[in-house]
Amino acid sequence: MVDGPDECTNVHAEKRSDALDYSHRPVYTPFLTTSYKGHLLEITFTSNLNTKPELTKEIDHIMESVRLKE
Repeated sequence: MVDGPDECTNVHAEKRSDALDYSHRPVYTPFLTTSYKGHLLEITFTSNLNTKPELTKEIDHIMESVRLKE
């Protein structure tokens, strides 16, 4: 549980020396953001380096199927 802004700090991890440069590669990231029981709820689904339309359609279907129950 995050208790206030002091716990919401930026975390930076150094890039590995053998890592590829992803700065110009495609990223597909849909967000679902809502209020749930008085709290902010964010669901993020990210696909890196994949431009296949079938995958983005599948991700969209997953995100559209999310249902919250109390």
